Amino acid sequence: MGEVYNVGPEKPISIKNLCLSISDCLNVSFDSLYDISDDRLGQDSRYCLNSDKIKNLGYSQKIELQVGILGVKKWAEKHLDSLARASKNYVMRG
Repeated sequence: MGEVYNVGPEKPISIKNLCLSISDCLNVSFDSLYDISDDRLGQDSRYCLNSDKIKNLGYSQKIELQVGILGVKKWAEKHLDSLARASKNYVMRG
């Protein structure tokens, strides 16, 4: 079977701080993009992946998070028409 390789950032970031970075990049207030909900059982406060296994193969982070967020924004702006036509239906598979 195949193996699992986690790829995560050099520095862990909280989910809220990631959302703050995205709203800053979009020049939109955090409060207008996100609703803060009550905690739920098993809620994640951050995602912290151990990337040691893939680093042993020579992987290293090349793009800082802010640069990556800006790159995604530019890509989305370039492809806005096709994104608008894409299905918005999501089916969670377990």
